[in-house]
Amino acid sequence: MRNMNYVKIWLLMVVSALFVPNAHAQLNVAIEVSSSPAAPSELLFVRLTVANSAGSTASTVRLEVPYPSGLVSLSTASISDGGSCSGGSCEAGETMSWNLGDLPAGTGRSVYFSPTISSSATNNSTISLLVRALESTILRDQSTQVVTVNSGRLLNIAARAFNDPVAPNSQLVYEVVYGNRGGAGVENNT
Repeated sequence: MRNMNYVKIWLLMVVSALFVPNAHAQLNVAIEVSSSPAAPSELLFVRLTVANSAGSTASTVRLEVPYPSGLVSLSTASISDGGSCSGGSCEAGETMSWNLGDLPAGTGRSVYFSPTISSSATNNSTISLLVRALESTILRDQSTQVVTVNSGRLLNIAARAFNDPVAPNSQLVYEVVYGNRGGAGVENNT
């Protein structure tokens, strides 16, 4: 009987150790792409937003994006806020990263990059963009956005939240982007 009580106490200690509340900040990350589907050779605008939804400061926040195949190599001039790749320009397989420093509780930050779809991308192929949010070296959240390549689309329209995340009782602004990929004007379209 004595050994059985020892086992029960040990199991209780192990289980309680598994459910210790996380004292670290809660990071949430989102990725937005200006166009999907997108045409070969199309310039994309990608916004990454990380938000700290916890009650404490997130220390040494870092965003990472493994640069996918299907995109043209990207110079650091097309990466905002000091983001960079290990080789000076981003090639498929390299990791693009931003060191954002500390992120106070209840705040967020957005960074951008502008890649171009490869001219050799085939119709209906996909390009997966993954973003990871780290606090120090610990992965806190990740998100994926898939861009489909479609060369047959002539007209394009997209709406996206311009200032997301937004504080409670604040105005959320939407941006509408439109364009004509064809070689001629288009009339009488609604």
